Amino acid sequence: MARLEEAIATRLGKERAIFMPTGTLANHLALRRHCGTGGRAAVQEQSHLFNDTGDSVQRLSGINLVPLSPGRTGFTASELDEAFRTSVTGRVLNPISAVMVETRSAVGRERWSHGTIWSRSRTFAAPSAYPATSTGRAFS
Repeated sequence: MARLEEAIATRLGKERAIFMPTGTLANHLALRRHCGTGGRAAVQEQSHLFNDTGDSVQRLSGINLVPLSPGRTGFTASELDEAFRTSVTGRVLNPISAVMVETRSAVGRERWSHGTIWSRSRTFAAPSAYPATSTGRAFS
């Protein structure tokens, strides 16, 4: 496994690489890296991570998923801004530590966007009023 990871890192021009047996595990560990244990992550309500993984993220890492844009593929900047605002101004301080965006399509039974690339402006604009996460990292 170490040789495979080294070969991939070299091919991609990276210092290191890590093999993940599934995309689900990769998504989960990416969120855990940004949220730690016990954070919150904003995700699309139609995302694979929210719909198809049971409560694995919540149970294994204590990360609460905050679903945005029910029944739609993506969320708007104002929906994300409202989620951030609520997370830091509610009765209990519980800031969002990460935002995960999957390229999905909620048309009919087909949810995949088949590699569609969204521009940053189409996806969301990080709210400047909430510049730091609970882990102290800046949103960018």
